[in-house]
Amino acid sequence: MSCSLLQIQGLSTILARVIFKEYLVKIQSSFASEFKGIYISFRKRKLFQFLRHNQIDLQAWDQMNANSEYGSVYSWSDHLNSFCQWDAVVFGDYEGGIPLPYSRRSLFQFCFQPVFTQVCKWVGEMPDDEGLELISDLIKARYSDIRINSNLDLPGFDRRKRTNLILPLNSSPEKLLAGFSKDLRKNIRKLKDRPLQLRNSMTASHAIKLYREAYGNLNPQLSTIDYQHLNDLIIPLIKQDRAEVIEVVDPDKNEIIAAILLLKSHERMHYILGAPTPLGRKLNALSYALWMLLFKHANSSWTFDFEGSSI
Repeated sequence: MSCSLLQIQGLSTILARVIFKEYLVKIQSSFASEFKGIYISFRKRKLFQFLRHNQIDLQAWDQMNANSEYGSVYSWSDHLNSFCQWDAVVFGDYEGGIPLPYSRRSLFQFCFQPVFTQVCKWVGEMPDDEGLELISDLIKARYSDIRINSNLDLPGFDRRKRTNLILPLNSSPEKLLAGFSKDLRKNIRKLKDRPLQLRNSMTASHAIKLYREAYGNLNPQLSTIDYQHLNDLIIPLIKQDRAEVIEVVDPDKNEIIAAILLLKSHERMHYILGAPTPLGRKLNALSYALWMLLFKHANSSWTFDFEGSSI
């Protein structure tokens, strides 16, 4: 059976008609473009489906992310729900999938990279070349403009590599410290003469406040609502050990002089934001907090993700 609205490869005519008929019944009153939401892999005999957000089984989605070696802190449904509207392409029975954040302007929909979200990652079973073609077709059929960071090498898109800085923490503290610059090592050692205190916070509000004061003018795209959504997300994540906020306190003045905010998942820590006060900058408090965090996780299977430099 040949149909321009439903791509079917290598299946019998009978099976094709059954699938086509069942899908037709489900969308009796929909426009013909809705047929573009389902493709079939010839090799694997499984569906690649485009799902609107209200069609996604969020529990199955999160289970897919939890079980995947490619799982991501940014692929949890609560993270995505905090920063964007999103649809998805899903393979089989949630054996793989990619979130697709979007915005709508008039009659057009745009797929974009949300704030505080490094990557829209395919998690679960990785697609083969045929699957990549089908995923590409599904995405292009839905959005007028597509600008996301992804781990998929999708055909038909203008693609370029972006560098991200990571540090595996499977080395000793001495080896990790040796990788720091000479000046930074010297500044960290100086703090032995004026020890700073670290404490965990159950909210990100102070870290966000310091960041906005220090660097807010460098990130005009981030709105007050964006920061509020981040703080609202972090509070429950801290209780689930999926986020951590570390504040640096100067015991002499009993004041917070720096703070960092991390997201954690799949043995990977992501440096979301951090900032010092003027005194904290003078004392290298932010570097000290990062060093103590890396020292704590040295000789482990964790990886520290600096969220840079071109992402």
